[in-house]
Amino acid sequence: MCVTVVLPTTGKTMDDGAVAAWLAHTGDRVRKGQVIAQIETRLAAFDVEAPVAGVLRVLVRSEQTVPALTALAMVETDEPEEARSAYCQVREEAATPPVAPVAKEETSIRITTEPEPGQARPAGAQPPKSHLLSRLAPGGWGTSWA
Repeated sequence: MCVTVVLPTTGKTMDDGAVAAWLAHTGDRVRKGQVIAQIETRLAAFDVEAPVAGVLRVLVRSEQTVPALTALAMVETDEPEEARSAYCQVREEAATPPVAPVAKEETSIRITTEPEPGQARPAGAQPPKSHLLSRLAPGGWGTSWA
């Protein structure tokens, strides 16, 4: 089983932090409570401990700034190989940010109360009125601007 190690928040104002140094590296066996990384924020510096004993997989480079609660690493515990590998692979893919920026598709929405060109307005239909505009009209409620 894999246990994710996240960048903890130290208060309401902490938005991000940087991994100052990794004290354990990918592939190292760590003990529960062992200090595995040193974190620096704008206001404080602190250590991150391994939540369980197992093999460490680092997901974030040293000196990289990441948002609070981002997955920094994963610790694989001693469970059957087939269950551990599949679960950890899925978690690694989910925690790893995309390499290239994703192009955003631009979408335009046209909102109108007028009929499309070439279409006639149904007989007796009037454009919708805003209650606010009707209230501001010289005659008050129910007054038409047309």
